[in-house]
Amino acid sequence: MKLFRLTALGFLSFALFMGLSSCEKESEKKKVNFYTKSDISGTGAQIAPNPSPSTGLAKLSVSYDKRTKVLNYTISWSGLSDSVIAVRLNGPAPIGYSALRNPFTVATGDSTSFNTTPYIVLQQTTGTAPRALLPSTGTFTATFPIDEVTATELNLLNQYYYVTLHTKTTLPVPGAARFFFRWFGEVRAQVVFQ
Repeated sequence: MKLFRLTALGFLSFALFMGLSSCEKESEKKKVNFYTKSDISGTGAQIAPNPSPSTGLAKLSVSYDKRTKVLNYTISWSGLSDSVIAVRLNGPAPIGYSALRNPFTVATGDSTSFNTTPYIVLQQTTGTAPRALLPSTGTFTATFPIDEVTATELNLLNQYYYVTLHTKTTLPVPGAARFFFRWFGEVRAQVVFQ
């Protein structure tokens, strides 16, 4: 009986040791699974293929949890030319490039549509004409599931997604007939975690 107790005690000690040594602290799990970045700059110069002449500014804050596979983002802006009619999450395209639909054509009578965009749009929130969605200074928050079909974790962590703010403004641009902020966006901020 004494041998049985010693064996049981040894087994329980081993099981307890293995159980405690395999438990990760929540803070350690977060380091591996949770990504976050605040105050990512958004400007008109980041719009591609043609930079926007806008002096408006944006700040993007993002977080992503690999366990839930949900991207959370908040974008705030000021100094835009007009009210925001669309907030779009686009991609995949690296910094300096656009995720352009090929071919992009505007349907007849659709040149002023608030829903017209040349980008591959993953998520969009749009206003209803003639009422704008948000004021020229404001904040917008959304979540987006990384489902490995529409959007992949690999593309997200490699900085291939970006947020654009679209207004109804049309401005003349050197070398182009005009620049539609409603199409290409007035400012852009790339989703980055480094």
